[in-house]
Amino acid sequence: MWYQKYRDEQVEAAKSQIFRELYYLMMGFAGISVIVKAILYPGNWKTSLFELLLIIFSAVYYILRSVQQGLYADEIEDNDPQNRRSVSQKNMLIGLGVGIAIALFFGIRSAVIFGGEGTTIQLFLLNFFGALMIYIPFFVGVVVLGDQLVSKASFKFFKK
Repeated sequence: MWYQKYRDEQVEAAKSQIFRELYYLMMGFAGISVIVKAILYPGNWKTSLFELLLIIFSAVYYILRSVQQGLYADEIEDNDPQNRRSVSQKNMLIGLGVGIAIALFFGIRSAVIFGGEGTTIQLFLLNFFGALMIYIPFFVGVVVLGDQLVSKASFKFFKK
């Protein structure tokens, strides 16, 4: 067509790499901003609402576009055969890691804010294990169930 110009693959790949790096940087800055604001302004989640919405909407957009274009199905099929973990196992480990990170965050935060002279360690352990019992099943369940639903939808789009 007259409106489509010839594009060099190396240039397009380099631009894609730059945008990918920029995306990771922005998500990293937003995540760090959420953590810093949670520490500096405890109990006031509205200060980091924009960053949370940015992280959530960009993740949802990425998932929807990758499913729509069949990229998620390609990623599952192109999994490195040398790697001993499948994509779903990797996603489950990510959910486990996120659950542990959140439990550590809540444990440390409550120990710093509410800990007294002899109760800091007890308060940390209580909140850490309480958060582990809540967040690990939640995040592992959400990630595994989400992975199954997304891969099923992506394979459906992939077959079309």
